[in-house]
Amino acid sequence: MIINDKFQAEGIEPDRKTEDANQIIYLPNKGSFYDHCLGSGELFNPLTAWRSELFAKHEEVQASKKQRLESSESITPKTSLQGNSLINEFNHRYLVTDILTQSGYAQKGQSFRHPNSNTGNYSASIKNSKVHTLSSADPLFLDGGAHSAYGAFVILFHDGDSRAAAIDAGDNWLEVDGVSWNKAAQRKYMESKK
Repeated sequence: MIINDKFQAEGIEPDRKTEDANQIIYLPNKGSFYDHCLGSGELFNPLTAWRSELFAKHEEVQASKKQRLESSESITPKTSLQGNSLINEFNHRYLVTDILTQSGYAQKGQSFRHPNSNTGNYSASIKNSKVHTLSSADPLFLDGGAHSAYGAFVILFHDGDSRAAAIDAGDNWLEVDGVSWNKAAQRKYMESKK
């Protein structure tokens, strides 16, 4: 996030997809397809060079997460497996804007431009907590519908693989009393079998 913010501040449009934990980045990029040079001296270490910025970014992300959790708790008092589906809970906990920006969409006001845009148009917008797009090149356009945060997550993070998305969301995105959603569901199932 920090290096992408620095690129953007210099007028370079970053690929925000690199901020996704599922995006693999191979560095250094060497070979005939990459122009590179190595300087002399100590290698750059972002953990020391950007220490204060890393802490500030961490605090910002945690505050945003806390704010979302507090606002969703006014809707659903506490995350619980009782009568709440993984999809509903995901949509309560995450905004569709979170999913879009983490997937590399550029934002301008309430409009978004997908990373594969050839026109540069901001053709996606959010209405009633769902994203709608007019660009046929946007992956969210394929089925022509509007997508909730979870629906966008399935398409953008898992190429439409619902099973993989449910596993990822339950293992890594949602918690119940400090354990992953899926682990809590397994425990509940095992207890019901006793």
